[in-house]
Amino acid sequence: MNLIEKISNILFRPSKFFSQLEKETNINKPFAYYLILQIFYTILTTAILYYWPRAYTFLFPIFFDGLATKELMKATLIGFITGVLLSFVISGLLYVWLRLFKGKRPYYDAYKLYVYSETPSLVFGWVPLLNFVVWIYSLVLLIIGTHKMYKMSGLKATLIYIIPLVIIL
Repeated sequence: MNLIEKISNILFRPSKFFSQLEKETNINKPFAYYLILQIFYTILTTAILYYWPRAYTFLFPIFFDGLATKELMKATLIGFITGVLLSFVISGLLYVWLRLFKGKRPYYDAYKLYVYSETPSLVFGWVPLLNFVVWIYSLVLLIIGTHKMYKMSGLKATLIYIIPLVIIL
């Protein structure tokens, strides 16, 4: 399956996609997929910040308002590296969280679940004002993936993410 087919399947046929993930038994393919989408996301976000710096300044005025090209490139590189490293950390937290709820799958399955559920955020999250909508869809994909991969009921898969989110908010 090529990259575009994979993105399409995740976005439009997530139940089927997450049900078929048993074949990937390590993080090599998901990591390569994540790297490609993270590069795509980073380049487009940087371009938006460079050509239209006010696009994101309403969210983070201190960080992005008036960045020079050199500082923007540094911030881009740091952001990319941080994003890649955080994919492992967040997957680790997700792994522990799922283990608390009797999820009995290895770490690489939590990594796959996280990476593939982040697809909407990486493909469309760079678009100003669309971030919130794609974040919600990423959460929906996380729930669907948990339901399919971890064989949890749909209700349980929903509640293990929604209840903490409501408490935090």
